[in-house]
Amino acid sequence: MKILSTSTLAPASALGLAVVLVAAGSSLASGHGVSTPLTHYVTFDNSGTPPQSWEWTVENNGSDGFGLDEAEFDGGTGDAFDDFGGFLVDGDPYISMHPEEDADAALLSEDENGDIHLEGYVAQLSGLDVSSTWTFFSETPIARSVATFTNPGDDDVEVVVDYIGNLGSDGRTQIVPGSHDGLFVTHDNDAGDPVITHAVAGPEYPAVVEWEAGQDDISARYPITVPAGATVHLLWFVEIRDWESANADISFEDALEVAIAGAEERYLAPSAALTAGDFDLDAVLNWSVQGDGDGDGGDGGGDGGDDDDDVDDVDDTRSDIETIIRPGYTG
Repeated sequence: MKILSTSTLAPASALGLAVVLVAAGSSLASGHGVSTPLTHYVTFDNSGTPPQSWEWTVENNGSDGFGLDEAEFDGGTGDAFDDFGGFLVDGDPYISMHPEEDADAALLSEDENGDIHLEGYVAQLSGLDVSSTWTFFSETPIARSVATFTNPGDDDVEVVVDYIGNLGSDGRTQIVPGSHDGLFVTHDNDAGDPVITHAVAGPEYPAVVEWEAGQDDISARYPITVPAGATVHLLWFVEIRDWESANADISFEDALEVAIAGAEERYLAPSAALTAGDFDLDAVLNWSVQGDGDGDGGDGGGDGGDDDDDVDDVDDTRSDIETIIRPGYTG
């Protein structure tokens, strides 16, 4: 990997973390952050006990959209993904393109916790203004994707959103179910890839997850309705876990057990830390993470969060998300 620009960020350093931002090209100024060309690498260096560093690679993939190309631990397990976490709207991938440069790009920013955000540019798909923001948490190897759908028109718009991806575990892929369809763990049967936790929906909203044993493609389908003039979101998490490496003194079996237990604790009802951000929690369709409507995701509200009619419309939209395919889970 050729490092063209790096930055060590003070808030993360105060937590014992060094964050290195590596972009494949020069940056473009923007009022909402730094517009950075893709491919983009986000590396976290954790000097805790044991010390660990991990890296996420984000890019536009022509068929899968704006998502993760790879994730790995320095000196540990790697090859977590082979393009993962993008989404399609009525079959068309969401791609983040700079509106003036006509090039793959996203807006880069860091918050007060040292978490890194890559905000994709708005694209028009099926009559909606669509965007996606990736958040990479500094204290633990979790990535969150928030897809945003705004209907600028006067009529409701119905679309099918497919969250898709390919795993680095290839034909060795195994899946361990959580307590509901939207929560599961994948692994490569002790062959060297990270153990991965996937959270694609809350327990009260059955996810449409398609998977077969030994196959490395995973998709979750969401038929949604975006009311006229409204904005709604879909929220997804992935978490990678290292094992049997220089910096992870834990067996594969124990890593898998911890991942399964942690998934239930962390993602059945995501914490304020995991759901904080500049989006309206009341408008999230696939989780019950409603807030108090006062203006940001961390406190639970956003634009229109205090409009009872908008909330009723979103509740009606949630009821449209139904299980279509029951995944054939194996241990």
